[in-house]
Amino acid sequence: MQIAVVFGAGNIGRGFIGQLLSESGFETIFVDVVQDLVSELNRRGSYPIRIVTNEQETEIVVNSVRAISAEDTKAVAAAVSESSIVFTAVGGSSLRHIARPLAHAFELRRRTGGGPLNVIICENMVGADDHLRSLVLAESPTDETRSFVTKHVGFVMASVGRMVPVAGEQERQGDRLRLLVEPYCVLPVDADAVVGSIPAIRGVEPVRPFACQTHLKLYCHNCGHAIAAYLGYLRGYRFIYECMSDQELKSAVSAALEESAKALSSHHGVSIEKIRAHIDDLMVRFANRRLSDTVERVGKDPIRKLGPNDRLVGAARLAEAHGIEPQGLALGIAAALSFDPESDPRAVELRDMIRTKGLEGTLEAVAGIRPGERLYDLVVQQYSRLPVWHTTAASQ
Repeated sequence: MQIAVVFGAGNIGRGFIGQLLSESGFETIFVDVVQDLVSELNRRGSYPIRIVTNEQETEIVVNSVRAISAEDTKAVAAAVSESSIVFTAVGGSSLRHIARPLAHAFELRRRTGGGPLNVIICENMVGADDHLRSLVLAESPTDETRSFVTKHVGFVMASVGRMVPVAGEQERQGDRLRLLVEPYCVLPVDADAVVGSIPAIRGVEPVRPFACQTHLKLYCHNCGHAIAAYLGYLRGYRFIYECMSDQELKSAVSAALEESAKALSSHHGVSIEKIRAHIDDLMVRFANRRLSDTVERVGKDPIRKLGPNDRLVGAARLAEAHGIEPQGLALGIAAALSFDPESDPRAVELRDMIRTKGLEGTLEAVAGIRPGERLYDLVVQQYSRLPVWHTTAASQ
């Protein structure tokens, strides 16, 4: 049985990657910092996943799993050195914590005559492949290790499309390992970054050129999801599926994504019909009631999501570059500026920034949008119109 190592036993690690590996006949070794989660995975050797749609639900069991504490560096290095493939699902900001164990694992693999190895990076972070590579090279103990990493390790970006929201007590039904997921089960990866080959894994699809796939995920999936959350927050909705039942809000999301679709079609030379079909599927998936994904989770950290190259501003800039006026995307940016739940420290920080720096200073500091630019004017116009979105949600 082939071995796969997955850094991160959270929602994506267990709720997506673990399923693909189990159904492909792998033994999966999770590496995580949560000790009682590690212990429970080792005690049981399996965990349940509930796949839900508005019409039905199906429960499956992910088998052949065990776990290692991230603090046990020798065990982690041994597992990676013997594996056929490695995945990361730790969050972009935590990649720095796995760089050293990876570097030592690659040193062990080099010394024991191991062949090429690919690290599939399942992080929602632009440039995560180059970032992790540089971190690992910096932690590599010898010149020989650095040479091995450069020649024989592939740092391969993936586009994670499956939605796996945080499950509450009701959804877990007394089982802390149970996760709720949607049926979508495709994991595109960057074919050009693969060193040698990757083993056959259900749902893993090498794609080239990968830049289009990255933009589809960021400027369609992430963008539309965020706009639904930010407008839904203004309307007082709690869940994303409630937002998608609001026809005015749904139309606003569709209008913004049509701008993204036209920009992506022009930029990558991809059929507009193909991109629209992808967006239509996303709109259905966003409306999945049984996932119970919350507005606050999807909208969390608006400062990061308003970054110059992130899902909202990046999509608007791409639209502008192709002669498309981003009215709908500007509305999404404006709504993000008003996202301020007290439970989100970064949202509160954004609110305080607007109070001290004003809208002009905040847009420039956070989003790189400056006075005198057409996008600045569009965002300010939409921001002034946001009070029309402040209505009481019927479901509240």
